[in-house]
Amino acid sequence: MLLALSASARSPRLRTCKQSLLNLDWGNRAFSHFVGEGTFTWSERRLAAMLGSQPLADPSRCLHAEFAAERDWDQFHQPRNLLLALVGEVGELAELFQWKPDEEPGPQAWPPKERAALQEELSDVLIYLVALAARCHVDLPQAVLAKMDTNQRRYPAHLSRGSTRKYTDLLHEATSEDQAVRTADLACESTGPAST
Repeated sequence: MLLALSASARSPRLRTCKQSLLNLDWGNRAFSHFVGEGTFTWSERRLAAMLGSQPLADPSRCLHAEFAAERDWDQFHQPRNLLLALVGEVGELAELFQWKPDEEPGPQAWPPKERAALQEELSDVLIYLVALAARCHVDLPQAVLAKMDTNQRRYPAHLSRGSTRKYTDLLHEATSEDQAVRTADLACESTGPAST
């Protein structure tokens, strides 16, 4: 497991980062993170609703950076190393789901020990993902916003609802259906009104 913090963390900065993470108002549905005038994008509204007032990446990045610095582990945290560690943690997460029947109620019904393992592995994945983004100088919250805007355009709700098709297939299918309707409309127009 990647990160175990005691309540009596030695570093004041680590305590501040931890407190920042614990103080997130997960129930807050306000858009207080996106300060200022103007129109919010679809993804900004959704992300603000999910996260409340502060993106999770900021305190998580702060916690992990301080944790690694105290141990002089930054020297080992090159992007390739962080990516491989992330893949390893995703593998440990996948192992929790391996061989479970599809008809079971799912993780919400798992016994407490399995739920605790799920929580730890999901946390490890997030920690390494945030660390990798920081090391690669990617503003993860902004990247998520941009990607969700792209997804919103690629997967319009009226075309993708209930479908597992890739956006290129959705758009091709919609274009084909539109052409078929137009062809049928033209055929009706060319034959004129039906005679009685």
